Amino acid sequence: MRTSRPLAIAALLSAGLVLAGCSGSGSDDSPEGAETTATGGAESEPTTEEPTQEAPAYDVEAIDFGEPGETAPGSTVAIGEPAWVVTHMTPADADAAVEVRVGLSLIDITEGSADIWAGWENEDEFAGFTPYLMVLQYVYPDGLPEGFDEPKAPAIFPLLEDGSGASFIEAQNFGMGTGASDVCGYTLQGWDPETNTLVVCAVGLSDAGPVTGGLFNGDSWSGFVQGLDPVYGEANILWQ
Repeated sequence: MRTSRPLAIAALLSAGLVLAGCSGSGSDDSPEGAETTATGGAESEPTTEEPTQEAPAYDVEAIDFGEPGETAPGSTVAIGEPAWVVTHMTPADADAAVEVRVGLSLIDITEGSADIWAGWENEDEFAGFTPYLMVLQYVYPDGLPEGFDEPKAPAIFPLLEDGSGASFIEAQNFGMGTGASDVCGYTLQGWDPETNTLVVCAVGLSDAGPVTGGLFNGDSWSGFVQGLDPVYGEANILWQ
Protein backbone atom coordinates (compact mmCIF):
# COMPACT_ATOMS: atom_id res chain seq x y z
CA MET A 1 0.00 0.00 0.00
CA ARG A 2 1.37 3.37 -0.95
CA THR A 3 0.15 6.30 1.10
CA SER A 4 0.93 9.94 0.54
CA ARG A 5 3.54 11.26 2.93
CA PRO A 6 2.14 13.38 5.79
CA LEU A 7 2.80 17.09 5.82
CA ALA A 8 5.39 18.41 8.24
CA ILE A 9 4.70 21.70 9.97
CA ALA A 10 7.86 23.28 11.30
CA ALA A 11 7.80 24.60 14.85
CA LEU A 12 10.25 27.48 15.23
CA LEU A 13 11.80 27.34 18.64
CA SER A 14 12.74 30.16 20.92
CA ALA A 15 16.18 30.05 22.49
CA GLY A 16 14.70 28.90 25.78
CA LEU A 17 12.80 25.92 24.36
CA VAL A 18 14.65 22.75 23.52
CA LEU A 19 12.94 19.78 21.91
CA ALA A 20 14.79 16.57 22.64
CA GLY A 21 14.66 13.39 20.64
CA CYS A 22 13.73 11.49 23.75
CA SER A 23 12.47 12.39 27.18
CA GLY A 24 13.95 10.68 30.18
CA SER A 25 13.35 10.79 33.86
CA GLY A 26 15.82 10.20 36.63
CA SER A 27 14.84 8.35 39.75
CA ASP A 28 15.14 9.60 43.31
CA ASP A 29 17.43 7.74 45.69
CA SER A 30 16.05 7.24 49.17
CA PRO A 31 19.07 6.17 51.24
CA GLU A 32 18.64 5.31 54.84
CA GLY A 33 21.46 6.45 57.07
CA ALA A 34 23.51 4.23 59.38
CA GLU A 35 21.48 3.12 62.34
CA THR A 36 22.69 2.19 65.83
CA THR A 37 20.60 -0.39 67.65
CA ALA A 38 20.74 -1.57 71.25
CA THR A 39 20.71 -5.20 72.33
CA GLY A 40 20.69 -6.08 76.00
CA GLY A 41 21.67 -2.54 76.87
CA ALA A 42 24.83 -2.60 74.70
CA GLU A 43 25.16 -0.69 71.43
CA SER A 44 25.86 -2.80 68.36
CA GLU A 45 28.08 -1.79 65.49
CA PRO A 46 26.48 0.71 63.06
CA THR A 47 25.02 -0.91 59.96
CA THR A 48 24.58 0.84 56.61
CA GLU A 49 21.69 -0.24 54.43
CA GLU A 50 21.87 -0.11 50.65
CA PRO A 51 20.01 2.87 49.14
CA THR A 52 16.52 2.04 47.95
CA GLN A 53 16.22 2.65 44.21
CA GLU A 54 12.70 3.77 43.35
CA ALA A 55 11.35 2.77 39.96
CA PRO A 56 10.77 5.82 37.71
CA ALA A 57 7.13 6.73 37.15
CA TYR A 58 6.61 6.92 33.39
CA ASP A 59 3.44 8.23 31.78
CA VAL A 60 3.61 5.42 29.22
CA GLU A 61 5.64 2.31 29.98
CA ALA A 62 7.68 0.37 27.45
CA ILE A 63 6.06 -2.92 26.45
CA ASP A 64 7.55 -6.34 25.88
CA PHE A 65 7.94 -6.97 22.16
CA GLY A 66 8.76 -10.63 22.66
CA GLU A 67 11.20 -12.49 20.47
CA PRO A 68 12.32 -10.74 17.27
CA GLY A 69 10.45 -11.82 14.19
CA GLU A 70 9.99 -10.71 10.59
CA THR A 71 7.02 -8.59 9.53
CA ALA A 72 6.06 -8.79 5.87
CA PRO A 73 6.11 -5.47 4.01
CA GLY A 74 2.59 -4.21 3.50
CA SER A 75 1.32 -5.68 6.79
CA THR A 76 -1.24 -4.06 9.09
CA VAL A 77 -0.72 -4.55 12.82
CA ALA A 78 -2.64 -3.45 15.90
CA ILE A 79 -1.76 -0.43 18.03
CA GLY A 80 0.79 -1.64 20.57
CA GLU A 81 1.95 -4.58 18.44
CA PRO A 82 5.51 -4.49 17.05
CA ALA A 83 6.63 -4.73 13.45
CA TRP A 84 10.11 -6.15 12.84
CA VAL A 85 11.91 -4.48 9.97
CA VAL A 86 15.38 -3.87 8.58
CA THR A 87 16.43 -0.24 8.42
CA HIS A 88 19.76 1.49 7.80
CA MET A 89 22.09 3.63 9.88
CA THR A 90 25.25 5.37 8.68
CA PRO A 91 28.05 5.63 11.26
CA ALA A 92 30.04 8.84 11.40
CA ASP A 93 32.85 8.96 8.82
CA ALA A 94 31.51 5.80 7.17
CA ASP A 95 31.15 5.49 3.40
CA ALA A 96 28.01 3.38 3.49
CA ALA A 97 25.02 2.62 5.69
CA VAL A 98 24.73 -0.65 7.58
CA GLU A 99 21.60 -2.75 7.97
CA VAL A 100 20.02 -2.71 11.41
CA ARG A 101 17.19 -4.92 12.61
CA VAL A 102 14.61 -3.03 14.68
CA GLY A 103 11.24 -3.66 16.26
CA LEU A 104 9.01 -0.60 16.23
CA SER A 105 5.50 0.21 17.28
CA LEU A 106 2.95 2.94 17.89
CA ILE A 107 2.01 2.04 21.46
CA ASP A 108 -0.29 4.91 22.45
CA ILE A 109 -2.28 7.80 20.91
CA THR A 110 -3.92 10.49 23.04
CA GLU A 111 -5.55 13.79 22.08
CA GLY A 112 -3.42 16.62 23.45
CA SER A 113 -3.89 20.29 24.27
CA ALA A 114 -3.18 23.24 22.00
CA ASP A 115 -1.09 24.63 24.85
CA ILE A 116 1.78 22.71 23.24
CA TRP A 117 2.52 25.54 20.84
CA ALA A 118 1.47 28.44 23.05
CA GLY A 119 4.12 31.13 22.83
CA TRP A 120 5.84 29.78 19.72
CA GLU A 121 6.77 32.36 17.11
CA ASN A 122 4.62 30.61 14.51
CA GLU A 123 1.73 29.79 16.85
CA ASP A 124 -0.76 31.18 14.34
CA GLU A 125 0.14 28.41 11.85
CA PHE A 126 -1.48 25.86 14.18
CA ALA A 127 -4.91 27.55 14.34
CA GLY A 128 -7.61 24.94 13.81
CA PHE A 129 -5.31 21.97 14.46
CA THR A 130 -5.61 19.45 17.28
CA PRO A 131 -2.43 17.75 18.51
CA TYR A 132 -2.33 13.99 18.98
CA LEU A 133 0.39 12.60 21.22
CA MET A 134 1.91 9.48 19.69
CA VAL A 135 4.15 7.34 21.89
CA LEU A 136 6.55 5.29 19.80
CA GLN A 137 8.77 2.42 20.91
CA TYR A 138 11.84 0.99 19.19
CA VAL A 139 13.83 -2.12 20.14
CA TYR A 140 17.24 -2.94 18.65
CA PRO A 141 17.66 -6.64 19.54
CA ASP A 142 21.18 -6.91 18.14
CA GLY A 143 22.34 -3.63 19.66
CA LEU A 144 23.51 -0.56 17.78
CA PRO A 145 26.24 -0.47 15.13
CA GLU A 146 29.66 0.62 16.26
CA GLY A 147 29.87 4.39 16.48
CA PHE A 148 26.32 4.93 17.76
CA ASP A 149 25.51 5.76 21.37
CA GLU A 150 21.83 6.34 20.64
CA PRO A 151 19.70 5.30 17.66
CA LYS A 152 18.31 7.42 14.88
CA ALA A 153 14.78 6.06 14.95
CA PRO A 154 12.81 5.78 11.69
CA ALA A 155 9.54 7.65 11.47
CA ILE A 156 6.07 6.34 12.21
CA PHE A 157 3.89 8.95 10.51
CA PRO A 158 0.39 9.82 11.82
CA LEU A 159 -2.69 8.59 9.95
CA LEU A 160 -6.32 9.72 10.03
CA GLU A 161 -9.31 7.37 10.29
CA ASP A 162 -9.67 7.19 6.51
CA GLY A 163 -6.04 6.12 6.11
CA SER A 164 -4.80 9.44 4.77
CA GLY A 165 -1.67 11.07 6.16
CA ALA A 166 -1.99 13.70 8.87
CA SER A 167 0.39 16.57 9.54
CA PHE A 168 3.01 16.41 12.25
CA ILE A 169 5.36 18.74 14.07
CA GLU A 170 8.93 18.72 12.85
CA ALA A 171 11.23 20.45 15.31
CA GLN A 172 13.44 23.17 13.89
CA ASN A 173 16.20 24.98 15.68
CA PHE A 174 18.29 27.60 13.92
CA GLY A 175 16.72 26.50 10.64
CA MET A 176 17.96 22.91 10.80
CA GLY A 177 15.39 20.09 10.77
CA THR A 178 15.98 17.78 13.73
CA GLY A 179 13.18 15.28 13.29
CA ALA A 180 10.20 14.32 15.41
CA SER A 181 9.33 16.62 18.28
CA ASP A 182 9.19 15.24 21.79
CA VAL A 183 6.97 18.01 23.15
CA CYS A 184 4.18 15.87 24.57
CA GLY A 185 4.91 16.83 28.15
CA TYR A 186 5.22 13.15 29.02
CA THR A 187 7.83 11.53 31.21
CA LEU A 188 9.19 8.61 29.17
CA GLN A 189 12.17 6.34 29.59
CA GLY A 190 13.93 7.63 26.47
CA TRP A 191 16.89 5.49 25.38
CA ASP A 192 17.83 2.56 27.63
CA PRO A 193 21.19 1.11 26.51
CA GLU A 194 20.76 -1.90 28.79
CA THR A 195 17.69 -3.14 26.93
CA ASN A 196 18.41 -1.37 23.61
CA THR A 197 14.94 0.17 23.87
CA LEU A 198 13.84 3.70 22.96
CA VAL A 199 10.49 5.24 23.94
CA VAL A 200 9.77 8.68 22.46
CA CYS A 201 6.78 10.87 21.73
CA ALA A 202 5.86 12.53 18.43
CA VAL A 203 3.05 15.01 17.78
CA GLY A 204 0.57 14.40 14.99
CA LEU A 205 -1.72 17.25 13.87
CA SER A 206 -5.19 17.16 12.41
CA ASP A 207 -7.88 19.58 11.33
CA ALA A 208 -9.99 16.75 9.89
CA GLY A 209 -10.77 14.30 12.68
CA PRO A 210 -8.65 12.24 15.05
CA VAL A 211 -5.29 10.64 14.40
CA THR A 212 -5.95 6.92 14.84
CA GLY A 213 -2.97 5.12 13.37
CA GLY A 214 0.57 5.22 12.06
CA LEU A 215 2.58 4.44 8.94
CA PHE A 216 6.13 3.19 8.43
CA ASN A 217 7.59 3.55 4.95
CA GLY A 218 11.30 3.48 5.72
CA ASP A 219 11.55 7.27 5.63
CA SER A 220 12.94 9.60 8.29
CA TRP A 221 10.99 12.40 9.96
CA SER A 222 12.97 15.04 8.10
CA GLY A 223 12.99 13.24 4.75
CA PHE A 224 11.60 15.09 1.76
CA VAL A 225 10.89 12.26 -0.69
CA GLN A 226 8.78 9.21 0.06
CA GLY A 227 9.46 5.84 -1.52
CA LEU A 228 13.26 5.86 -1.52
CA ASP A 229 13.26 2.71 0.60
CA PRO A 230 13.27 -0.17 -1.91
CA VAL A 231 11.08 -2.37 0.30
CA TYR A 232 8.76 -0.36 2.54
CA GLY A 233 8.40 2.68 0.28
CA GLU A 234 5.96 0.72 -1.91
CA ALA A 235 4.66 -1.61 0.82
CA ASN A 236 4.03 0.45 3.95
CA ILE A 237 3.47 -1.12 7.35
CA LEU A 238 0.40 0.31 9.11
CA TRP A 239 -0.79 0.50 12.72
CA GLN A 240 -4.56 0.71 13.04
